[in-house]
Amino acid sequence: MFAVPAVPDPKTGKPRLISQVEQEGIPPAQREWYYYMSLDGVRNELEKTARWVEFWRLVHKQQPMDVNAADIVRFLVFGGLPVTAESITSVSRYLVMGWADAAGQTQPEWMRTNQQSDAMELVVPKDGAGYKLTAGVDCPVIIHVPHAGLDWPDDGTAMPDQPDLWDEMKLMADRDVDEIAEMAVALMEGRSDAVKGRGEHTPALFVNKLSRLAMDPERFDNESEEMNQVGMGVIYERSHDGRPLYSTGLSEADSETRKALWYRPYAQALADLVDQVLDRHGRCLILDLHSYSTKPLPCELHQNDERPEVCLGFEPFHDPGVGQAEQVFARHGFRIGRNQPFSGSYVPLTHWRRTPEVKSLMVEIRKDQYLDGDGDTDLDAVIQLAATIVDVIDAWYATPVVGSSTPRTRRHPAER
Repeated sequence: MFAVPAVPDPKTGKPRLISQVEQEGIPPAQREWYYYMSLDGVRNELEKTARWVEFWRLVHKQQPMDVNAADIVRFLVFGGLPVTAESITSVSRYLVMGWADAAGQTQPEWMRTNQQSDAMELVVPKDGAGYKLTAGVDCPVIIHVPHAGLDWPDDGTAMPDQPDLWDEMKLMADRDVDEIAEMAVALMEGRSDAVKGRGEHTPALFVNKLSRLAMDPERFDNESEEMNQVGMGVIYERSHDGRPLYSTGLSEADSETRKALWYRPYAQALADLVDQVLDRHGRCLILDLHSYSTKPLPCELHQNDERPEVCLGFEPFHDPGVGQAEQVFARHGFRIGRNQPFSGSYVPLTHWRRTPEVKSLMVEIRKDQYLDGDGDTDLDAVIQLAATIVDVIDAWYATPVVGSSTPRTRRHPAER
């Protein structure tokens, strides 16, 4: 089990990380974990070892704005340091200060000139422009994140003229689920197994960069797609509450152009990746990561379904062992549901119900499990979820074939 120091929360009973003010009463053998949470603790430990050299390579190779939490996690795990929100923040501070010093700037000056803007980016069509693929096929696992993107295609098709488009894009996005996925990959890349040569155990990561309003890769492109009835098929034409995104409608020509430039190439690229994994390993696991709101949105067709902390979606033919995954999440303190409020999991159509060696599990995380009341990411929760996903992958890696029960079949597994 991937170790992230935690104790049960007295209110919820779920594991959570301990802050520095709660160190009193911690057994001496465990206190070393919490020493590293402080800025001085990280610095002192790094200065004592060769890890400090690797740290400064980060400083001088990249600006801190280009180094995300996953980069720092790889560094911490590789160096044998604990992965906590505070240790990540401490390294981040030193990166900022170190880079600013190397550039002859003060920290406030650097921060003022490197603020990230809260606005969409336009993407022109070219090979691979609509998605991000990291790692290769050295591992039989693919982590797929289809709905976290916030970019918009600059392809000559109509732009929605709804005045609050950006707010709608953020509301409908699986906000920061890509960060959870990147954190899981970073934990696996950095741990000692990978350092010792088990690089085959690091998953590929396939992330959709586009907003799902522009193109939803997990929708059927035919009349069988149930979300067509609320204007949310492959190309969304209505908002979450039923308002038209395009005041004069989206032309059939624009819809077809969007599908030809983005939807079909995306599906083909992911199918090709699965084929490559099968050719190399003879099996493949797709972990399909999503998140959902605490209350059903007006566009959801199944308003009365349960909304557990984590929903595991699967289809019997491609079940990787949902019972085993449930046990892993339960050990980490999560309440689990099967196939509700969403069901099925992504499988390329070329393999759907044809290739039993392709397994797929959808992991839907309720947003209050990792976002606070203001919609900001809780880094401790992201670390805990990432560590749980690592354990799910490890469990499948060791025991790939597990039986399952039959779920409801209201949604095609390739089109969520």
